[in-house]
Amino acid sequence: MIITLTPNPALDLGGVVNGIVPNEKNYVLGETRFPGGNAVNVARWLTRLDLPTNATGFLGGGIGSEIKAMLDNDGLYNFGITSLSFRDLVQDGAAFCV
Repeated sequence: MIITLTPNPALDLGGVVNGIVPNEKNYVLGETRFPGGNAVNVARWLTRLDLPTNATGFLGGGIGSEIKAMLDNDGLYNFGITSLSFRDLVQDGAAFCV
């Protein structure tokens, strides 16, 4: 089992433009969205190579939910903490992680 840790996963956005015109609006066609972050990318490729992989990290909010859904589709089901607030990290003046 390979375990990857991504402390700050990202939602990567991509798209295609017909051409870039300086000093003008360039409209994006066919927007794509996919989970990112170095360890997330590694875990996704390892899963595609049929290697047992467990990705873990922190996710929160709407974007965190979207990333988790995308990782579920890739077969990375147990990504880790899916909601986290500052209140969860501080208790009695001491910071800790659950």
